[in-house]
Parts: sequence; C-alpha cells; structure tokens
Amino acid sequence: MEHTPLVSVVIPVYNCGRTIARAIESALHQQYQALDVVVVDDGSTDGTREAVARFAPQVRLVAQPNRGAAAARNRGISESRGRFVAFLDADDEWLPGRIEKGVAPMLDDPPVGATFCRLHRVYPDGDRDIYGEAYKKCRTFPEYLWPSSYVQTSGATCRRSALERVGPLDESLQSHDELDLWIRIGESFRIVEIAEPLAMFHDTPGSYSKRWDGARSEDDYYRVIDRALTRCPDRYAPHRGVIMADAHLHWGILYLVRGNHRRARLFLRRSLAIKPTVTAAALLAGACLPHRAVKAVLQAVKQMRNRAAERGRAAEGARP
Repeated sequence: MEHTPLVSVVIPVYNCGRTIARAIESALHQQYQALDVVVVDDGSTDGTREAVARFAPQVRLVAQPNRGAAAARNRGISESRGRFVAFLDADDEWLPGRIEKGVAPMLDDPPVGATFCRLHRVYPDGDRDIYGEAYKKCRTFPEYLWPSSYVQTSGATCRRSALERVGPLDESLQSHDELDLWIRIGESFRIVEIAEPLAMFHDTPGSYSKRWDGARSEDDYYRVIDRALTRCPDRYAPHRGVIMADAHLHWGILYLVRGNHRRARLFLRRSLAIKPTVTAAALLAGACLPHRAVKAVLQAVKQMRNRAAERGRAAEGARP
C-alpha cells in the first residue's frame, strides 16, 4: 500500500472563539498524523482568529467575508491538499480514531466515495446520547436517497475525487447543503457507515452550523428532495411515494420534538395519506396531546435509553 495519504480537515467557523480551540485540538491529537488542517473564518467578529492563530503553523487560517457555511466549506476544500477531506464543525470535536477509521474503507476500495461515523450528541445540560438513535427504528429520512437520518457533518469523510466529480456544495442553500452533497455522492459512489461513535456533536442552539429557521430549512429540504427526483428519475421513480412519505415523516418528527404540534400534524397527515404506517399514526396521536405531556414522555424514554446504555457500558467493562 502507498505511503500514508494526506487527509485535509476542513473547519468552517463563524464567531466560535470559545469552542474552536477544542475542535482544532481534537484534530491535532488524532493518532493519524498526515493531516492538513484548514480553518475558514467566515467573517467572525469575535476572538475566533486570535484563537486559531496560536495553532500556526500546524493549522492554516483562511479568512473571507461572511457568506455562510456552504461557502466556507467550499473555500476550505479548494484550499486543501489532501487525497481525502474530513469535515469538522467548529463547535464539535473528534474522538480518538476518527481519521484512520474514517479513511480506512476508502483506501483499497475506489467505489467508496465517502464514509460517515456515528456521533455522541451532547446537550447543553451535559446529558448525552448517540445522535439519531431514538429514531433509528422509525425511518426518518428517505432511505432511497440517503441511507441515514443521523449523519452529521463532523462524522463525514470524502474522497477528493468524489467531491470533484459531483461538484461543490450548493451555496444557495441556507441549510441541508451537506445533505444535498451526500445525496449526489451517493448517486455515483458507495457510502460506508462506521457504526462506532467517533465524534461529539454539541447541540448548541444558535451556533453557526446548527441555527434553525423552520420555514427556510423546510424549503431547502424539499428543494434538495425535488432536485434529486428530477436529476435521477430512473433511480428514484419506483420509490417516489416512499421517499415523499418518509420526507413528511421526517418533518413531522422535527416539529413534534420542537413543540410545534400544528405543523407536526400537517406533515404526519401528509405522510399517512401517501403511506399509512403505525409510526406516523402513533406520532400523529401524540401530536394531538399537549406539548408538555409529549416532552415528558420523550424525556422519560431518553432517560431509560441512557440508563440502558450505562448498564451496557458497565457490563462491557466488567468482562474479562
């Protein structure tokens, strides 16, 4: 096998002076040492640049006027030099092994264009779970477009040739630009999931990569779906009904979790009208309850899962 290939780490940042050092350190502390770390400052007005500057020359800082996350990632990709590109958000962090395990499936298998690992989701109160685990059994993203509802950017690694083939992130999308990229890569390459959590996704409301404008996000999401259906009709046409039913289910769950039961009911009814499922029906019934009751149930389920996970880790540690 050839010498250890260079992996570029692209970190877009906007006003994350308090967390960017943590993200950079988690990349530099990887056992995999052939790294090219590029931080793109997207017009920050806080102490972000000063926080990044102390890592020079190990980290290259590129500055640009504020143009959004997609533009910052595109700039990072164009400035990078690695055979592979791994993404990391400025308020997230990687765990040991993230790089080598993310790259391994692509080293000897050219049809693999990208990989993604699972992530621990860390809430503002310090609680955590594995991102997307709660909805793993009820499909919450159209599986014929993209095989996972729980991928996050900080878990993704791409082959540079795949990025060059499918083109840059769509800068006209304020949200779901990464999702659009994953779908396009998946249309030309295999994508491999790494089931192990190798990153920490910090659920920080209002952060650069996690702001949520419901109406705009909803519009962007369906633009991504519609464009895929138009772009590859032969690929998706046999599954169009399932794709749209799952898309509506996805939004029904999002709005239910966020407490907007009126919008949740709208999307869940749309999903049921296309493809009646027990999941959508049960969620619709839940959306008719007061948000406080739903929130209490979700919290109880979360706590039970956390306790079960802790028991599992304890049992694992007790094995000889």
